[in-house]
Amino acid sequence: MTRPMTEQQKWDKRIFIDPISGCHLWMYYLNACGYGQTRIGGRAGKNILAHRLSWLRTHNTLPDDLDVLHRCDNPRCVNVEHLFLGTAADNMADMSRKGRWGKRNLPTGTNHHRATAKLMAAEVIRIRSDPRQYREIAMEYGVHPSTVSNAKRRFTYAHIVC
Repeated sequence: MTRPMTEQQKWDKRIFIDPISGCHLWMYYLNACGYGQTRIGGRAGKNILAHRLSWLRTHNTLPDDLDVLHRCDNPRCVNVEHLFLGTAADNMADMSRKGRWGKRNLPTGTNHHRATAKLMAAEVIRIRSDPRQYREIAMEYGVHPSTVSNAKRRFTYAHIVC
């Protein structure tokens, strides 16, 4: 008979340590903004962001009026050494200081945490200069003709300048 996993074993199973950045990447459920999320307290429990849980596990406290911020700017990171406490205003100031404020600085295309981009930047550039019918181009790249149309008219992939 196998023993049930301990909380630490469950935690460790959901983490990948990036040897380059030192980030402890959450490999389980990600919310719409790319932050790790899990449930504590079983079925009757509540959802919690993984980096907040990491802080709680290490420091045994989590002030309600403070956010857990990332020094590394990686929303999946749960490495306590990369985290610090701050107010919402501190978070906004940190974003601004690091140049992450405003729509222009959001990740786009295949770099977005919810990447659904079908085409790489180089392919979009080639498609935009291709004079063939959308249907022919779409078959070559394995996408729908509307994907080609939207890319050519810059409804999608607007961040790619060519």
